[in-house]
Amino acid sequence: MSHKGQHMDNHSFQKLPELLERESSARMASEAARAAGTIAYQDTIFGMQASFKETTEDLNATIGQLNETIGVLLEENRLLRGQKKNSGNSSVSPSKDENRQHRTSSL
Repeated sequence: MSHKGQHMDNHSFQKLPELLERESSARMASEAARAAGTIAYQDTIFGMQASFKETTEDLNATIGQLNETIGVLLEENRLLRGQKKNSGNSSVSPSKDENRQHRTSSL
């Protein structure tokens, strides 16, 4: 029984460290590239999170301002609805105002 294919000759054995070194360097380069990609991805995510936080803060400030404006307008609306029309705040004379309330005649 021959063991020719199972044994490494001296020349091949001497080349083995060089081959292993090249393989190791290639794997390290691949891992470094993968790590760099991961870091770039993380940087993108962190940037998006910061942008999202800033946008959220801006939107919350805008909502607060709009709520204040709505409050002012509601109060103004309430005050204006409570005013009775008179010759000082109406451009239509009472006799021409189709929406005026007519007095009930009493005897």
